[in-house]
Amino acid sequence: MYKVDISFNNKEWICKKCGLLKPSSKIKLKIGDEVFFLVSKKRNESETISKEVNGTILDINDNQLIILDKKEIKTYFINKNEAFLKGRPAFFLYNMYGECMCKNE
Repeated sequence: MYKVDISFNNKEWICKKCGLLKPSSKIKLKIGDEVFFLVSKKRNESETISKEVNGTILDINDNQLIILDKKEIKTYFINKNEAFLKGRPAFFLYNMYGECMCKNE
Protein backbone atom coordinates (compact mmCIF):
# COMPACT_ATOMS: atom_id res chain seq x y z
CA MET A 1 0.00 0.00 0.00
CA TYR A 2 1.25 3.51 -0.85
CA LYS A 3 1.95 5.58 2.26
CA VAL A 4 1.27 9.31 2.01
CA ASP A 5 4.03 11.65 3.21
CA ILE A 6 2.44 14.57 5.03
CA SER A 7 4.83 17.19 6.33
CA PHE A 8 2.97 18.13 9.49
CA ASN A 9 4.99 18.94 12.61
CA ASN A 10 2.85 17.10 15.15
CA LYS A 11 3.24 13.39 14.32
CA GLU A 12 0.56 12.51 16.93
CA TRP A 13 -2.01 13.30 14.23
CA ILE A 14 -0.54 11.01 11.54
CA CYS A 15 -1.52 7.32 11.34
CA LYS A 16 1.56 5.06 11.45
CA LYS A 17 -0.13 2.48 9.23
CA CYS A 18 -1.45 4.54 6.29
CA GLY A 19 0.23 7.93 6.79
CA LEU A 20 -3.03 9.91 6.60
CA LEU A 21 -4.40 12.29 9.22
CA LYS A 22 -6.19 10.66 12.15
CA PRO A 23 -9.76 11.83 12.70
CA SER A 24 -9.79 14.45 15.44
CA SER A 25 -12.76 12.66 17.02
CA LYS A 26 -10.42 9.78 17.97
CA ILE A 27 -8.12 12.05 19.99
CA LYS A 28 -9.51 12.18 23.52
CA LEU A 29 -9.75 15.52 25.29
CA LYS A 30 -8.43 15.57 28.86
CA ILE A 31 -8.17 18.02 31.75
CA GLY A 32 -5.35 20.50 31.16
CA ASP A 33 -5.53 20.36 27.33
CA GLU A 34 -5.32 23.68 25.48
CA VAL A 35 -8.34 24.08 23.21
CA PHE A 36 -10.07 26.70 21.09
CA PHE A 37 -13.72 27.25 20.15
CA LEU A 38 -15.93 29.91 18.59
CA VAL A 39 -18.34 32.18 20.45
CA SER A 40 -20.98 34.01 18.43
CA LYS A 41 -22.90 37.08 19.49
CA LYS A 42 -25.78 38.61 17.55
CA ARG A 43 -25.02 42.29 16.97
CA ASN A 44 -28.34 43.13 15.32
CA GLU A 45 -31.00 41.46 13.17
CA SER A 46 -28.65 40.79 10.24
CA GLU A 47 -25.17 40.77 11.78
CA THR A 48 -23.44 38.21 13.97
CA ILE A 49 -19.96 38.59 15.42
CA SER A 50 -17.84 35.49 16.05
CA LYS A 51 -14.58 35.30 17.95
CA GLU A 52 -12.15 32.52 18.70
CA VAL A 53 -11.61 31.76 22.38
CA ASN A 54 -8.49 29.94 23.59
CA GLY A 55 -8.54 28.23 26.94
CA THR A 56 -7.63 25.32 29.17
CA ILE A 57 -9.97 22.45 30.07
CA LEU A 58 -10.66 22.56 33.81
CA ASP A 59 -13.18 19.72 34.02
CA ILE A 60 -15.10 17.26 31.85
CA ASN A 61 -18.65 16.15 32.72
CA ASP A 62 -20.12 13.68 30.20
CA ASN A 63 -20.26 15.74 26.97
CA GLN A 64 -19.70 19.12 28.62
CA LEU A 65 -16.37 20.88 29.08
CA ILE A 66 -15.55 23.58 31.59
CA ILE A 67 -12.94 25.83 29.98
CA LEU A 68 -11.01 28.74 31.48
CA ASP A 69 -10.20 31.62 29.16
CA LYS A 70 -7.07 33.05 30.81
CA LYS A 71 -7.09 36.16 28.64
CA GLU A 72 -10.48 37.39 29.86
CA ILE A 73 -10.47 35.35 33.09
CA LYS A 74 -13.83 33.87 32.18
CA THR A 75 -15.22 30.34 32.45
CA TYR A 76 -17.18 28.72 29.60
CA PHE A 77 -19.40 25.63 29.68
CA ILE A 78 -19.50 24.17 26.19
CA ASN A 79 -20.30 20.93 24.39
CA LYS A 80 -17.32 18.62 23.76
CA ASN A 81 -17.99 18.68 20.00
CA GLU A 82 -17.50 22.46 19.86
CA ALA A 83 -13.91 22.47 21.20
CA PHE A 84 -10.81 21.70 19.15
CA LEU A 85 -7.32 20.90 20.40
CA LYS A 86 -4.74 23.57 19.70
CA GLY A 87 -2.13 22.30 17.28
CA ARG A 88 -4.51 20.00 15.42
CA PRO A 89 -4.42 19.96 11.63
CA ALA A 90 -6.52 22.58 9.86
CA PHE A 91 -9.70 21.35 8.19
CA PHE A 92 -8.32 22.00 4.69
CA LEU A 93 -5.50 19.48 5.32
CA TYR A 94 -8.11 16.72 5.76
CA ASN A 95 -9.58 17.73 2.38
CA MET A 96 -6.14 17.88 0.78
CA TYR A 97 -4.64 14.61 2.08
CA GLY A 98 -7.59 12.57 3.32
CA GLU A 99 -8.55 11.05 6.64
CA CYS A 100 -7.31 7.77 8.09
CA MET A 101 -9.88 4.98 7.89
CA CYS A 102 -7.79 2.33 9.68
CA LYS A 103 -9.82 0.29 12.16
CA ASN A 104 -7.07 -0.17 14.75
CA GLU A 105 -6.04 3.49 15.13
